[in-house]
Amino acid sequence: MAITNRLQAVVDWSQVSTLHFFEPIQRLGEVNISSFITGLQVNYPNLKFFTSKQFDNEWKTFSLGDQQHSTPIQFDVIIVPMLGFDHKLQRVGYGGGFYDRFLATQSQAKKIGVCFDVGRLDQIPAEAHDIPLNLIITEAAAYPNSNLYNLLAH
Repeated sequence: MAITNRLQAVVDWSQVSTLHFFEPIQRLGEVNISSFITGLQVNYPNLKFFTSKQFDNEWKTFSLGDQQHSTPIQFDVIIVPMLGFDHKLQRVGYGGGFYDRFLATQSQAKKIGVCFDVGRLDQIPAEAHDIPLNLIITEAAAYPNSNLYNLLAH
């Protein structure tokens, strides 16, 4: 609940047109943001929602409303899951590389990671293809990058 409350507070959602979010995988212990997404759908009917799913070892992006495969677009906000993060807002994912490749195509998007605070690490070895996030939300805090001021609601 604290994570979704922070997600609601840090973005002016009325200014967002397109959102890409993850569907939480419970067995992996990902943060469940389903109720947050449902709330956004109710409160912001003009917001377009997208998610990605893997079919035959290939990740595809889908529009939430019609569940049709979508051509690549530039998103305003992308919410990603992760296992851990460091003070440079580098993330540890599941090793498949989907988000590294996807985030690299989304230079204008505000990239927000959600994780439990237990995943906070001193340092993550970053590779050249790793994309740091703009903001990480946990139940304990919001960790912003210094270039995020236009995303914050305050």
